[in-house]
Amino acid sequence: MKKQIINLLKILIITVFLQLIIMPTTANAMSWSEIFKSGSDFIERGKQGNTIAPYVQDAETRKNLDGTDAMDKMTNGEIQAKASSIYNTLLGIGVVLTVIIGGVLGIKFMISSVEDRAEVKKALIPYVLGCAVIYGAFGIWKIATVILNQL
Repeated sequence: MKKQIINLLKILIITVFLQLIIMPTTANAMSWSEIFKSGSDFIERGKQGNTIAPYVQDAETRKNLDGTDAMDKMTNGEIQAKASSIYNTLLGIGVVLTVIIGGVLGIKFMISSVEDRAEVKKALIPYVLGCAVIYGAFGIWKIATVILNQL
């Protein structure tokens, strides 16, 4: 049984690493020389008493990798869409974990001896509390977003 759990964890870890490798990542970073030059320019303008407006103007001309303006503000709909996707992703992960752990505990309970069943019953307490915390947190998050969206 322990071997099966360890093999399942290995497969899960390999899957996560493969997703990290396969999924595209983008970065809109500046080089070190650009960072230091921007910092020096900022300090010089501060010593001269100039306003911050030129930096905002320079920042507005910067573009994201997809060509959109880097300084575009997110609308309420975009914020809600991103929060909803984060919520659904985390909830999905929580559901998968609770089902896997519950299944492992259930199988362990069915095939174990009397002494081992007592250990499984002890493990059920943190499992149930963890489920309550996870789903309670998601419930609070959903209630908070619904209430705040009405304001």
